[in-house]
Amino acid sequence: MSFTINDSTYTAGGTNSGWASTGITIDGQPFVVSVAFAYAGQAVIYRVNDDGTLTETDRMTYTPSTGQVVTTSGGNITSTITADPDLNVTALGSFTQSNLYEVDGTATLFLTSQNGTGITVWSLDSDGHITFEDGRSFGGTQPSQNGGIVREGVFYEGSDGTNYYYAPRPQTDQITKFTYDNGNFVEVGTVASGTAVDNTNSLDAVTIDGTGYLVASSLNGLALYQINEANGNLTLLDDETLSAQSSNGAANATEIIIGEDGTAYALWSASNEGSTYLYEIDATTGQLILSDTIVGYDSYFM
Repeated sequence: MSFTINDSTYTAGGTNSGWASTGITIDGQPFVVSVAFAYAGQAVIYRVNDDGTLTETDRMTYTPSTGQVVTTSGGNITSTITADPDLNVTALGSFTQSNLYEVDGTATLFLTSQNGTGITVWSLDSDGHITFEDGRSFGGTQPSQNGGIVREGVFYEGSDGTNYYYAPRPQTDQITKFTYDNGNFVEVGTVASGTAVDNTNSLDAVTIDGTGYLVASSLNGLALYQINEANGNLTLLDDETLSAQSSNGAANATEIIIGEDGTAYALWSASNEGSTYLYEIDATTGQLILSDTIVGYDSYFM
């Protein structure tokens, strides 16, 4: 299945109050998840049809006034959520990011709530239905409350099959590591901190020649870490400072892309920055090499 999109051929339909989206393909069928950044939480799952239209397959809603969590496919699942001792139901509101990965053969959705300060994990089946697996709340939006808010993280599978999830904590300039196995999402601890992750907001990861690398965007820079395959810990390899002009540098983002020749690149940008920077990830030297600057374009999400 393939699609060609340009400014003369597109399909328009209904709208929702989406903030961020992600996608995955299950048995050849693409799905898209859209989340809303609102006190009342919402995550909507769509099947992408052959003609490019979307069909809603499931929807999760959280109603703050009642504390109820409901999915179209599963009904009222509030008791399942509140039974999790590590999770506060407020983590199902104010979604800022959604990330889908194949984890041990299952499409797995990580939903991040900035103001609800939590991450929830859901499985997604071939019918486009989601099932709650586990979650973790961090206490509150103040740095003194277990590190404060959380932003866009990344999943990484170690060479021994261990599943790791890394989450940026911008208020305390650190990265938190988790493990995820058989539906259990466990916080391990801080694996990076300091000026290299000053106000870090976004992470991405890639494997190059059998070695894992993680990039982290910060207030005015981009950091490159090597992932220890034995324990998932991070070692800082390079930290590039950018001449950020953004008045809102906290809204920074990064994304790894792979060139046609297999070269890995990391993008960095921020809202109101005015430019996007492209760095080559040089696995031989462990350095970030500035390859290009796109002037006049910036981004809050990637």
